Amino acid sequence: MLEALIALLLVSLGLVALAGLQLSLRHSADHARQLGDATHLAAEALESQRQSRAATAMPPPGAWRDEVNGNTRFELSLEDSSLPGGLRALRATVRWRDRHGDRRQLALDSLVQTQDPALSAALALPPAGRPMLPIAGMSTPPTRP
Repeated sequence: MLEALIALLLVSLGLVALAGLQLSLRHSADHARQLGDATHLAAEALESQRQSRAATAMPPPGAWRDEVNGNTRFELSLEDSSLPGGLRALRATVRWRDRHGDRRQLALDSLVQTQDPALSAALALPPAGRPMLPIAGMSTPPTRP
């Protein structure tokens, strides 16, 4: 009889441990889903800014957009700063509260070229009229066709 009680106690402790593990896994899965949604939202905002190169297309700094996805409300802010060389530094920050009410935040940074890339491939061509540099081990430089 004593052995049966001990076995019952061990089985019940194992079931309680499994229930705790299930709750922990559910919380981790919920957090991973929210983090994935926040990453997708921030990347989408950065990509839309990358596609429209004009500086006027940028919303004012600190502008917020609400996204309701599942049981989570995301707040997105976009920040812009100009850098030398025709670059813009963009930061998309997503904030939300998880199931337990804890504040979470994710920030993605990106650089965007504001100049028109139409002739950027021409920069890779050697200047016209100048011979190419000789290749090591060759006596004469190669000729251009």
